[in-house]
Parts: sequence; structure tokens; C-alpha cells
Amino acid sequence: MDKKEKLLELGLTSKHMDNLINAVEQIRSGKLAPEKLKDIIIQMKNKIDETAAKIPDIAIEVKNLKNKEGLEAVGILEDGINIYQKAYNILSLFLMESNKAHLEEGLKVIKEAYEKLTKGQEMLARVLKKFLM
Repeated sequence: MDKKEKLLELGLTSKHMDNLINAVEQIRSGKLAPEKLKDIIIQMKNKIDETAAKIPDIAIEVKNLKNKEGLEAVGILEDGINIYQKAYNILSLFLMESNKAHLEEGLKVIKEAYEKLTKGQEMLARVLKKFLM
């Protein structure tokens, strides 16, 4: 995988977020034991951490391109990562306290993070494909 492809592959696929959202919804409906959520949120947190580690390289590359849309995409991705980290903290509270309000709030925040991350990835892919390919 060359540098261009590496920058485009952030690893935040809808599959990972969908798994997390589905798990939360299944717990909410009683179809999944809350203990199962722990592994899923840890797996997603690891993906988010991997992505967060790539952001500085991406930001440097886009800054070198002097592309405003690319810089905006990086900002949106950073916002999405921060929002996801908030969701992770909320869901961790659910695991510790079994308070369903944390589950509901966590689901809402996950969906917000998902929207931001998807938007940022789409914008970044457009910019990088245009300038680097």
C-alpha cells in the first residue's frame, strides 16, 4: 500500500460502527447481554485510536496541498473522533452502572460521531483522490 492509499484508508468502515450501533440497540431491546457490549466498544475504541493516530500525517499532507476542503475534512474527522470518545465514556458508564439512560445517550452520541466521521472521510477521499492520484 503506497502513501496515498494509506492516507485514504482510515479504517473507520460503516461495518465497525454498525456493529456497535446494532449491539447497543440489541441491548436496549433485551436481545443481547450487556456484557457483550464491552468487547464491541473496546474493539471500536481501538479502531478510533488507530484513526486518531493517522490524523497528524493526514493533516500535514493536506496542509502541504494548501487545500481548504482537506483541512476542513481533517477538522471534521477530529470532531468525530472526539464525539466518539465521548460516546465511549458514556457507554463505559453504562457498563459500570447498568443505567439505561447511559445506553440511550451513548447510542445518540455514537450516531452523531458516525455522521461526522462519514462526512469527514468522504470529503477527505475526494480531496486526496483529486490531488494525489
